Amino acid sequence: MPSKERHEDTIPAGSRLSFDHFSLVYLDGSHDPTVVWLEIERLLPRIIPRGFLIVDDTDWFDGAIRQRLEAAAPRLPITVCHQGKQTIITVDADPPQLVPEP
Repeated sequence: MPSKERHEDTIPAGSRLSFDHFSLVYLDGSHDPTVVWLEIERLLPRIIPRGFLIVDDTDWFDGAIRQRLEAAAPRLPITVCHQGKQTIITVDADPPQLVPEP
């Protein structure tokens, strides 16, 4: 007979994992560069060091997202690599905070 315990009830109090930080995020949503950039700004600080943010379809809109990432990369602890339609962002150090471009 299946247990009636909920998964949440089987985890000891105080030991629940927070979903504030991630080692891998695959972003496949809007193609609007403004929306995608906003999503990157919100997700990138939550990626742990040596973690990855993979953004799909960065070649859309004449590569607008790729261009912004390339411009931002020198001032952030990230490595940017384009593979086909995706861009792989590796966080090299503490989670970066994107700041508005000057």
